[in-house]
Amino acid sequence: MLFVGLVGYTLLGMPSLQGASGSSAAQKGLFPVEGYLSTIPPGLPGSAATGSLTTGVLVPGVTVWLRNATTGRNSRATKTDLSGRFSFARTQPVGRYSVCWKAYGFVSGCSKSFAVSADTFVGTVPIRVSIGPNVKTIWGSVTLQDGSSVHTSDPLFNINSVARVWLPKSRITPRVYVNTLGQYILPRVPRTSKITVQARVEAVGRMLTVSPPSTASRRLNFVLRNTPPSIDGVIDRPGWVALDGSAGRLAELDREEHGS
Repeated sequence: MLFVGLVGYTLLGMPSLQGASGSSAAQKGLFPVEGYLSTIPPGLPGSAATGSLTTGVLVPGVTVWLRNATTGRNSRATKTDLSGRFSFARTQPVGRYSVCWKAYGFVSGCSKSFAVSADTFVGTVPIRVSIGPNVKTIWGSVTLQDGSSVHTSDPLFNINSVARVWLPKSRITPRVYVNTLGQYILPRVPRTSKITVQARVEAVGRMLTVSPPSTASRRLNFVLRNTPPSIDGVIDRPGWVALDGSAGRLAELDREEHGS
């Protein structure tokens, strides 16, 4: 007899509030700190601190750490997830801290200090794109043909598809992630006569070649010709028995051997 069980999977790679429990950590005076990093493409009006969810771009993959304003001591670094969110577990004692960051194509820096005396959400921290005379910034959106998100997550079936954007002809500019809102920003793009940009999710991609923008940045949107990943249920076929595939369900199967 063969028993098959369907169980859930844990989606990894996203910062979360882990570590000591809330009650024990609070008794020790240790608290979590979390927030978002966002930027405004160069040359566009607006403030990343106030308009991040509508006009700014939430930035994944940025290295972030906390700096104690009194001692100057830095915490262990983490990275922002696909939503541009950072999270430090319940290990921060009462005091004043700054959020510090660094990433390719962005000006490294630290925020103004803030007090930590309880669970702390610092909101959206603005970061600036590094600019120069011979580099440009390409930014925009990546969507699927049906208008849905390129990011598909299903922990039960261990699905976590993400999209990236990069310059296929450049060995310097790294690939960037498309965030959960379908936004991306590609900083410090070398100014050439033509700029080729590629977007891809799983095995489907698209490449666009454009002239360099006359301003500091240019918007470039991608539409990928596919649909989000899907999983079909067990289909009843001649000689087959349809099974209930709900989570936690056990199915008893008999193996039959047939001669060649």
